[in-house]
Amino acid sequence: MADNEDSQEIPASQIPPDEDEVTYDDGSEENIKVAVRIRPLNAREKQKESKVIVKVQGNSLWLTDPAKNADKKFEYDFVYQSFDANNCATNEDIFKDLGHMFVDNAFEGYNVKITNFFFFFGSN
Repeated sequence: MADNEDSQEIPASQIPPDEDEVTYDDGSEENIKVAVRIRPLNAREKQKESKVIVKVQGNSLWLTDPAKNADKKFEYDFVYQSFDANNCATNEDIFKDLGHMFVDNAFEGYNVKITNFFFFFGSN
């Protein structure tokens, strides 16, 4: 880029946000929240007597590699599980944690948009 006396560097803090940026104010400094919901075993998995290799502890998710008998820990903003019938996350639980942020900010006049959901599956 050629030097130009008229060009100025603008600090990032002074650049207006992109209209497509997802923003809400829940008191934290992050604008992105990552939530994981673990589904229950399906009929085929139950028939094969598949084991649940996921453990949930707060916002931590532990995956067990049965071949190595080793655990790997992952942390998220929210972790919901549906494989334990006694402690199953409902849609209402998820809305209480996540949905209200979008609704509250919409009523405060903010543009609210959920742009993407990503689903990842292990080998079937």
